[in-house]
Amino acid sequence: MFGFVIGALSAVGFFKVLRWDRGWRGGGNARDWMLRFLFERLNASPEQEKVLSEAASDFEASLRSLKGTGKGARASLAALLRSEHLDQTALSALFDTQQQALEEVKKSLRQGLTNVHSTLV
Repeated sequence: MFGFVIGALSAVGFFKVLRWDRGWRGGGNARDWMLRFLFERLNASPEQEKVLSEAASDFEASLRSLKGTGKGARASLAALLRSEHLDQTALSALFDTQQQALEEVKKSLRQGLTNVHSTLV
């Protein structure tokens, strides 16, 4: 009987912990958790939180674009390496595509940091 009581209390405690963890600490993805921590650390107003969230979302979108470009480049590079002779023009075009995608990420980061700085000052 005593074991049943301990087991029942443990189960109740376990479900309470699971339910408590659904708050901002456990819910959402890692980006949301990090932003919430940043908002609290900066004591940001709702307007500042919106600007910070938008900057993070834009930067994340540009990184996703870079990732997609990289996946396409992998297949193109494999095709280039399988050919009998390495086509320098196609290789340069592949590098240029990667460089353009990286420039977009840098542009997004610059713009986001500019917006965040102007909001927080």
